[in-house]
Amino acid sequence: MPSPMPDPGRIIDMASAFYDSCMLFAASDLGVFGALAESSGKDAESLAKELDLDPRGARLLLDGCVALGLLVKEGGVCRHQNKCAQADGQRIEYVLPRHPRSLLLIIA
Repeated sequence: MPSPMPDPGRIIDMASAFYDSCMLFAASDLGVFGALAESSGKDAESLAKELDLDPRGARLLLDGCVALGLLVKEGGVCRHQNKCAQADGQRIEYVLPRHPRSLLLIIA
């Protein structure tokens, strides 16, 4: 009798978690959350110009953040979700600092 196939779910979950954290840290490192916290929302082109990013890369990063639920997108404009934009009256930079190591210190 052949042995049952192993469940790849754990490996898939680990890979997904890595992808999610890469998106979070990339957006945080590049200043995306801070730039959006200072406005009512921006499109990828405006954000790319402000942060000196490649426009296509900025669009892909924003779309990835939207897919993960970190941002919302309406009519091409991305912004923080209301529940994420403020935490105890503090702006998003304090929740998602510009440097990932700071984020890890907050979590720990």
